[in-house]
Amino acid sequence: MTNEAFDLEGFKTLRQEVTASGISWDKLEADPKKYVSNYRRICPKRPDWQFPFQVFFVHYAGPTNRMLGCPREMRIAAECPLCNHGFGLIRQGAKEEGKSVLPSMRVFMNALRLRADGSLAEEKVFLLAVNQSSFWGGQDSEDDEILANLFEEYGDLSHIEDGRNLEIRARVVKRGRYEFKNLKYTVSEPCPFPGTEELLDQLYDLPNVVPFVEPKEMVDIFEGRNIGASLLSPAANLALPAPSPSQAPEVVAAPPRGGFAIRDGQAPSDDAEETGDDTPTPEVEAEPKETRRQRARAGTAAPPKTQPGNAAERLRQRLDKTNG
Repeated sequence: MTNEAFDLEGFKTLRQEVTASGISWDKLEADPKKYVSNYRRICPKRPDWQFPFQVFFVHYAGPTNRMLGCPREMRIAAECPLCNHGFGLIRQGAKEEGKSVLPSMRVFMNALRLRADGSLAEEKVFLLAVNQSSFWGGQDSEDDEILANLFEEYGDLSHIEDGRNLEIRARVVKRGRYEFKNLKYTVSEPCPFPGTEELLDQLYDLPNVVPFVEPKEMVDIFEGRNIGASLLSPAANLALPAPSPSQAPEVVAAPPRGGFAIRDGQAPSDDAEETGDDTPTPEVEAEPKETRRQRARAGTAAPPKTQPGNAAERLRQRLDKTNG
């Protein structure tokens, strides 16, 4: 039996595709034993964007978990072959396998990495992606685990003159065989955008950051037969889809404008893809539920949980007013 050479053309195509995409994913640092602070600034939106973030429903297909837009959930087509396959598996009793095929919501943002004092850590724009529960909240989400709440309360966090920096605390948690990051958010005082005009020219085109391909090619990618698929027309300017339903550490010194106090002697990190999980977060030993914003509202009743559909409309109104 002869030792035949491998046909590496498909892998060369994949390598070229990944290189050509040029996406620098923002990986948040996290630890299974404690929350780790990551400091970020969401970049302002371009004039033709509705928001400084973009919502997509995506599949992770094939042996390389390639991210593909779901045409059914994004209202581009009436059906999606991968959704049909996932629903079919569920009907046949393979619930977990079927659910893994179905699409997940992801919210994409351009972001800068900062130091704890609010200064720029890297002269580079990263693409930050969080899931539905980390942005809109889930059934068991705490108030400080919902990024949409901060947009509602403080307006456009990405505003170039008086936006706010973010402290994103991330912790690795496990649910069955799945491992993901639970996120908690804190904002700084209003401060100017810390980046340069050159960085604003590096923004990823959020409305087109997720590829959409023809149905047949979705199946080929899912089955590992096609690596370089032709794209459909870009899903530009898509309407925001509404989804289906110890003690606090002491602040030893006032943080600089746009900066944050460092917790528990933790040094800020200059080093930091996608974060979070689509299911409610399991109970883990975490920080006390009372947050800085909740303490400011001491004595008042807890606000109702955010409803994603209503939140989307409120955000539209708030951001239009802020940027108007």
